[in-house]
Formats: sequence, C-alpha cells, structure tokens
Amino acid sequence: MAKIVKILVLLAILLLGNKLRSYSYASVPHPGEVTDEYAWGWLGLSLIINKYPESWSLNSYKDTVYKKINVDSIYDKNQETRPFAIVKPSFDNPPLFGLITGGYAYLKGIRNFEEASVAILRRPMLKIALVSTVLIFILASRFYGSGVGLLSAALYSIVPTMVISSRLALIENGYIPLFLASLILADIYFKKKKRFFWVSAVFLASLAILFKLSAISIALTLFVLALFYGKKDKKFLICSVFTGIILAFIAFIVYGALINWPVFVSTLLQNSQRFYGAGAEILLQIITQSRITTNRFLTDGWIIFGWISLLLITFTEWKKTKGGVYLTISVLSYLVVLIIFGGESYGWYKYPLFPFLAIAIA
Repeated sequence: MAKIVKILVLLAILLLGNKLRSYSYASVPHPGEVTDEYAWGWLGLSLIINKYPESWSLNSYKDTVYKKINVDSIYDKNQETRPFAIVKPSFDNPPLFGLITGGYAYLKGIRNFEEASVAILRRPMLKIALVSTVLIFILASRFYGSGVGLLSAALYSIVPTMVISSRLALIENGYIPLFLASLILADIYFKKKKRFFWVSAVFLASLAILFKLSAISIALTLFVLALFYGKKDKKFLICSVFTGIILAFIAFIVYGALINWPVFVSTLLQNSQRFYGAGAEILLQIITQSRITTNRFLTDGWIIFGWISLLLITFTEWKKTKGGVYLTISVLSYLVVLIIFGGESYGWYKYPLFPFLAIAIA
C-alpha cells in the first residue's frame, strides 16, 4: 500500500472517529452518571487556582464537607441526588490527569466547580482519543503490517463501546496513549538497541503512575518484556524500570508531604484496605460484561469477539510472533495489577485493554 494512501485512509479514520465521539459527547453518558469525571477535573482546577488539591471523595477524611454543587444542573434534574463529599486536601490519586482536564477547563475560563461541566471536561478526551488511535495504528503496523494497523485504528474508532468510553474524562483514558507509546518505544529499542528509546519508554511508564498508581501495569509490562527480549542488556533494562517506578513514587510522596503529610498517609492506608476486595470477580466481569460506567451496560458483541481473538492469538502466536508476545504480556500485566488492586468492577477499569482488543480482532 502506497504511503500516501495509508496516510489518507488513516486521516479518514481519524475524522470518522472524531465525528462519532463528538456526537452528543456532552450528553452520552449522562452528565453526573460518572462523577469521577468531576473529581479529577475539580482536583486539577483547585491545584491551579488555589495551589491546593480539593475534590470529592469516597474516602473518609477528617474535614469532609457535604455540598450540593449543581454542576450540569444535576440537582435540578434530581433533588434526591446525594451531595458531594468535598475533601481538602484530596489524595485519592496522583494529580497529573486532573491537571489535564482541570487545566483545560481553566484555559476555557472556568473558575469554580459548578462551571466545570462534562461538556468542558470531556473535550480534551476527544483529542486524546485521536492520539490513541494513531498510536494503535503504529503499534499494530509494527506487529502485523499497515493493513492490520489501519483496521485496528478503524475498529477503535467505530466499535460502540470503545467510542462511547473514550469520550469520558477518566484517568484510564488519559494514560492509554502512554501505554501504547511506551510499547512502541520498547519495540524500537529491541530493534535498534539504542538505549534512548528504552529510557523514553520507561519515562512514559513512570509518568503514567502519576496519573494513577494502578498504571504501574505499564512498567510491569516493560519489566516482563525485558526478561523476554533483554539478552545481554537485561540488567540495564530491568534496573531502569525499577528506577523509573521508584522515582515516580518518590515524586508522589514528595507531593503529598509538601501539601499535608498526615492526610496523605491516612488516604494511602484507606486505599490499601480496598486491595484484594474483589479481584477474581473483577476479572470475570471484565471479560463477560460490557459495562461502560458503574451501572450502565452496552450490548456489544465486538468486545466478546475481542476477548476470543485475544485468546486465539495467545494460544497460537505465543513465542511465534512479536504481536502475540506483546499483546499477551500487556493484557496479562494489566489484569494482574487489576486483580491485586481489587475494588469495584467499574466499567472504566477495562478501557486500557480496548486498544489491544481492537488489534486482536483486526
């Protein structure tokens, strides 16, 4: 396929995907249906305006204040909606993703929580989804050729569950590009043996941890790839991964210490009690249920088809093709971390797996 044709087809896919994601993006899913969207946007907004993290939380903080913040007119639509448990400082997750959505809101003139509607918070996600689509094309093309790359990008742009989920202002959508880019850079390293590419991959994996701690699954993927392909440079590869993880956690700890150390430690301890909460159950639900949010399901055979395709690739291509190895290690690493972190089976926990399902189907 001529290069110009590939570019034109990819551009067409990007335009179609953006059109589908943008259609009713501010109303589907309904505003307030996923209140985590507000949590991270408010966190970033408060950091920018007040230099102090404030948001709503499910954790028990000492100075929790319950407020009916009528963002998106959610209390006008349903007065029985529970008030937000506003906490200050908020340490439920690292701050980087909140700075993206909250920062975008700030640039658009938003200065208080009530103005930070999903119509604003979801806009940067539309652009992030385009970046993810391009990276899916690049990654799949490196494994199986440009034809599969274009089909993978097309599937990520038209499969209903993937389209609707990728418009939500949630952390998992934020670090999907980091996951994909780190795999691309790692693959370039194993081909060219230039350490710059591996260090760059580790940097992106470490950066993802400052989006959400469970994004350590990206670093785990690189660690396993280093064991698999490392050969003579294995020691350097593994040491750099651990160094990146340590530096990311140090950065998060310093952030907590500078703001409020006792509350930071208390929050981490509360979050740790959620580990192993429902790990095996989550794994089963992720594979069998097409859950998009907390309680909303979308009947979508493409997701089941994706899991079947991934299993076929794992059993038929393991150690035989590069794509089989990368897809299997990436998905298993993510699922292992997900099982360990436990918690509830929220629909967005599976979002980082969608690019790999799209590639598997293609």
